[in-house]
Amino acid sequence: DEAVGMAGGLAKVMSSKKDLETIASWGAIYDSAYSSQNAVNDDPTLNFSGYDNSFMPRVPHELHVVKEWVERTCERSMRLNPVRCLELGCGNGMILLRVAPKTKRFIACDLSETACDYVKDIIKRPQYRFLKEDGILEVELGGAHEAMRFAHEKLDCIICNGVSMYFPSAAYLLEVVQTAMDALEPGGKFFLGDVRCNKVINHFHGAAQLYQAAEDMSVDELRQKINKSVKYEKELLVDPELFMLLPGRIPGLAAVEMDIKRGKYHSEFSMYRYDVTFIKADGDKKFAKETKFVDYTIEEYDAETHSMANLTEKLTKEKPAVFAVGGMVDGRLAMCESMVCKLRDMNAMSDTCKDFLEEVMTGGAAMEPVEPEDIYVLGESLGYRTEIFWDVDCPAKMDCVFIDDKQIPHGMRVESIGMHAARHKFETTNSGAIVLPDHL
Repeated sequence: DEAVGMAGGLAKVMSSKKDLETIASWGAIYDSAYSSQNAVNDDPTLNFSGYDNSFMPRVPHELHVVKEWVERTCERSMRLNPVRCLELGCGNGMILLRVAPKTKRFIACDLSETACDYVKDIIKRPQYRFLKEDGILEVELGGAHEAMRFAHEKLDCIICNGVSMYFPSAAYLLEVVQTAMDALEPGGKFFLGDVRCNKVINHFHGAAQLYQAAEDMSVDELRQKINKSVKYEKELLVDPELFMLLPGRIPGLAAVEMDIKRGKYHSEFSMYRYDVTFIKADGDKKFAKETKFVDYTIEEYDAETHSMANLTEKLTKEKPAVFAVGGMVDGRLAMCESMVCKLRDMNAMSDTCKDFLEEVMTGGAAMEPVEPEDIYVLGESLGYRTEIFWDVDCPAKMDCVFIDDKQIPHGMRVESIGMHAARHKFETTNSGAIVLPDHL
């Protein structure tokens, strides 16, 4: 609510003194977290020490889950074709060590001296030494709000992944976005990855508490634990509608694209987070032309009409430039949605968590859910760029769009499915920010 209210009449947002004091203390906090070395393995590019496991506290995440998350995130980053790139919050280098070798210049910064030293040690190894020797990589101490320090590098891409949940306020988040846009060259892109979604806060805490619950715990006690976890959530969760309000309010912002996280594994990395890409207009932002979007309609999902086989046939035979479907139940969130609804409506049939788990699994399956990754893989296999985002009213439902960029007229863009579906629902034009109803 704070963030959406700010964006309504957005001027240049500056962090408060309290925010900056909080940020100044982060270095020591993250030095301690990264120093734990509780997730070091044979692959130096997959050191995820300091990443807490919400479902199994004090137990590191499984390696294959983290590997998929990192690789999918890097694929999205590389889709932006970075040449001169800045990463804000590089941590132990899981992204930079994959992306930097494919760029001409890569600046990595983090508030943790321990993290920066780890990366500097890694690039002394023979397979990474060229990054320093060829002048590709520089590692600096710095915060996410300091992108302008590096504007002289002529940046075409800025990456800030898995960091926003630790921001102290919505004001700081907006300052980071505005500063990143200012630091980019015309046509540049700012990738804000792994944003935690506030619309699924009950789904997240509910799943974590149910996973940890003893089989004989009562459903009433489970409800109390979930409510307490939600109440004391410490991280920054962001309503996607905030980002829908920014076009037309940040000078030179040509478009905003939003996508849920990719991944076949059901984890806290993939289920409750999303990525946002901010695209800067070409030329002087003071005279930037209005972005022109290709118009498209969104078909209401039908399990038979839009089965995988029928979608394949549609895309293969008709070869549409853009094809969108809305209202599918997210296969990663179906069980969570079943649980949230039963607890909210007080209509759970079970007394214990053991029986309740079976009840919510049955309820989730009855929703005829669709696995998001199956949609991504289908589009990818047929040469389509695919975007998926949650429904503006029901986060357990998702909308998807298949885009054949080769068929899109020069100078035009395809509006992100999340933005387009919201405009369709609220009947607003695709010029500038979405005008949301008062209750949102």
